[in-house]
Amino acid sequence: MRGHGRGALVAVLLGSFLASCAAPPPPPPGKRKDGGVNAGVDLSDPSASCGAAASACCAGGVCDTGLTCNAQGGCCGVGSSACTGNGQCCAGLSCTSGRCCAGISSSCQKSADCCVGLLCTGNLCDKPNGSCGDVNLTCCGTDCVSGAGCGPDGFCHACGGGGQACCATSPKCAVGLTCGTDATCAADCGTAGKPCCGGATLCTEAGLSCNNGKCTTAGGAPGTLGNACRPGNACDGNLQCVASVCLQPSSCTSVGAPCCAGGMCQGGLQCAENGTCQAPPACRMREADCASSSQCCTGLQCALTVQPAPAPNKNSCCVGEGATCNGDLDCCSYLLCDTGTCVCQDEDGPCLQNSDCCNRMCVTSTGFCKVTGATCGGGLPLGSTCTDSTQCCGQAGCETLASTGSKACCYAPDLACTTSKDCCGKTACNMTTHTCQCRMPGQTCLLDQDCCMGKICGTNGLCG
Repeated sequence: MRGHGRGALVAVLLGSFLASCAAPPPPPPGKRKDGGVNAGVDLSDPSASCGAAASACCAGGVCDTGLTCNAQGGCCGVGSSACTGNGQCCAGLSCTSGRCCAGISSSCQKSADCCVGLLCTGNLCDKPNGSCGDVNLTCCGTDCVSGAGCGPDGFCHACGGGGQACCATSPKCAVGLTCGTDATCAADCGTAGKPCCGGATLCTEAGLSCNNGKCTTAGGAPGTLGNACRPGNACDGNLQCVASVCLQPSSCTSVGAPCCAGGMCQGGLQCAENGTCQAPPACRMREADCASSSQCCTGLQCALTVQPAPAPNKNSCCVGEGATCNGDLDCCSYLLCDTGTCVCQDEDGPCLQNSDCCNRMCVTSTGFCKVTGATCGGGLPLGSTCTDSTQCCGQAGCETLASTGSKACCYAPDLACTTSKDCCGKTACNMTTHTCQCRMPGQTCLLDQDCCMGKICGTNGLCG
């Protein structure tokens, strides 16, 4: 069973003594473990391979193309990096459709940072509001959801896929594709170290030939241009090992260098719209103090994070449930870091809000997750008929439900939920974030609190 509290000072003082005894008993209720958890490789093992996703960084903090060296000394995928699983993406990002991206309610700098179908609004990834930004709708200014681009006609069109137009911003094409001279995305092939193309021209650069499915120089000797790196990521002369292939040192490894295929850069650099690698805008990493999510790096959010006693709780850049983590302090609020993933609290575990609890029921009067069957201090559970909010359990209020037209105990926007029946008015439960989702301007509403950004519900039944 998971621990319930962040480690108390006494646990640290007794640690060495307990280590020499039998396995210590589980922590008492209301206390939770604290300490790093690394689900990746042993970063201290010098014999381990380096540079690849979920592997240790090579000397000098170098990682393969599209990866960055994190604070724990491991390589992880930044926005739009190719991936096969969440363990290869940096904290706060998920592996979706073969690339690392920021999910709904995660921080972003541009829509391309978000997973396909999401729009970067107010530095947070969110679904489009239905009035602009989605495919076949007008552009929101010049912005469109990830996976689409704003065309010269002012409408959003799908882009970046095979045979589709290149997107206007990086990455211009999906993973495995490159933007050709005709501004169309096609297979990333034919150049040094890349797969051979189909058709009559297998390799597009002079001096290359197709060897074992890849375009390499004659002989294909490890360490030579366009061929696999030798053990230890070594290459001949001044060539540099990038993504396990020996390339010229100017290949997407330094500020001002051309981006590699797919809009990728190495060493934490980002591919700018002019096609060159540039330093990313300054952002705050996990555990850093913050005032808003826009200050945090992509995939992180600014939220109240519980600190080990006796330190006070503070707002810091953190990740939510299901995100990768290296310790409890990476996780927002009272979430735990369990085997490299932020998880919720079990019944009777400490909580600040409903999203801390696996059953989504935090009894704020006691500060613990509700135990199934408990009376919640005499309060009415969700869905119960009511006349006043003081009758309802925890953070629930007494408001009208659109589904029934009558008053019941329900949750306002941004509070945790398990089904849309938990949410007041016309709000619905976002099953990605497990929170009641507010309604954007122009969408239907029932209550003022249904509307996002402080808008009110007009007499026409629309937020505005």
